[in-house]
Amino acid sequence: MFLQILWRSLQNRKGRVAIAILAVAMGAAMVFALGSLSLDMNDKISRELRDYGANIVVVPPVGGAGSAVEPLLPESVVPALKNSEAAPYILGAIPYLYGIAEIGNQKVVLAGTDFSQVQKSSPWWKVQGSWPTVGTNQSIVGVKAATALNLTVGASYSVRQKDKAGTFTVAGIVTTGGVEDNQIFADLPMAQSLLGHPGQVSQVQVSAQTGKQPVTALATAIEQSVPAAKVKVVKQIAQAEGQTLGKIEWLMVLVTVIILGASAIAVMSTMTTTVLERTKEIGLMKAIGAETSSIGKLFWTEAVCIALLGGLVGSVIGFGVAQLIGKTVFQTAISFRPFVLPVSLAISAIVTLLASFVPVRAATAVVPAITLRGE
Repeated sequence: MFLQILWRSLQNRKGRVAIAILAVAMGAAMVFALGSLSLDMNDKISRELRDYGANIVVVPPVGGAGSAVEPLLPESVVPALKNSEAAPYILGAIPYLYGIAEIGNQKVVLAGTDFSQVQKSSPWWKVQGSWPTVGTNQSIVGVKAATALNLTVGASYSVRQKDKAGTFTVAGIVTTGGVEDNQIFADLPMAQSLLGHPGQVSQVQVSAQTGKQPVTALATAIEQSVPAAKVKVVKQIAQAEGQTLGKIEWLMVLVTVIILGASAIAVMSTMTTTVLERTKEIGLMKAIGAETSSIGKLFWTEAVCIALLGGLVGSVIGFGVAQLIGKTVFQTAISFRPFVLPVSLAISAIVTLLASFVPVRAATAVVPAITLRGE
C-alpha cells in the first residue's frame, strides 16, 4: 500500500518532481565534475606550470651556479637524476655550462646545453629561425646579444676563449624576456671543448611535477641520489605554484557550495509547494487513521527518491562536464574515479533531506479537523 501511494504521488506530480530532480542534478553535476577535476587538477596544473621554468636547480656544493670556471659538476649528474626516487616526477633536466668568451672585441656569456631538453622543458622560448641540430656547430643567440653583435639567422661568427677558438652558425635568435636574451647557446659538447671543461656542467635545471609530491620532498630525494651536488628549490616558482593551486581549489569549493545552495532552495521550494497542494489530502489521510510518522515517512521517501535520481543524472552530466573541461583546458581526458559517485550521491541526499526538513515538518503538522473544514 505504501509503495502504491508513493508511486501515485510521484506520478501525479511529474512536473514538480522533474524540477526537483533537475535542481538536485545541477548540484550533483558540479560535485562530480569538480570532485573529478580536483583529483586530477594538481597533476595537470603542475604540468602546465612547468612550461614556465624549472622549479629545482642542482648546483655545485660550494660556490654558486653560473660560475665561469669553478666549481663545476660532473655531467653524470644528469643520468643520476633518472635513477633517483624523484625520477617519476621529473619532466625534464637541462644541463648548462657557462663561460665567458669573446666575439670580436666583445665579451659574451657562452652557455652549453642540451637543446632537446630545452625544447621539452622550456616551450616558452620564442625562437626566430630554427633550433640547432644536435652535434653540430649551430647555435642560438639571445635577441639582445644578436643586436649587440650584429648577428642574424644564418650568419657565422668566431668565438674565442683564451687560446681556443671555434666557429658557430646562427640557427635561431631566441627571446625569453630573461637573462637568456644576453647569452649565446651552443651544443653542450661543443661548449665543453671550447671552454676547456669536458664532461662538466655548471648546473642542471630540473622541472619536477609537484601534484602528488611537494617540491621540497622531491628536492630532498634528488639530493640523496646526487651527494656530490647541492639541490635548491626555486622558491618564487614553488610559492607561486602552491598559491595558484590553493586559489583554484578554493574557487572550486566556493562554486560548488553556491550551486548546492541554489539546489537546496529549489528543492525546498518544490517540496513546500507540494505540501501546500496536498494539505487536504494529508488531512484526509490523518482523518482515516494515518499516523503522523507515516505521513513523514511518505515525504521523506519521496525526497530520497528525488535525491537518488537527481544524483545519478547529475553524476553522468558531471562526468561529461569534467571531460569537456579536461579536453578544453588541459588537452587531456579526466580519469574516472569510482569513489566520486557515492560521494556525489551522498552529498545530493544530504542537501535534499536538509532542504526537505521544513516542508516535511509542515506536512506532519497538518490538523485534520481544521483542514477538512477548509480553514
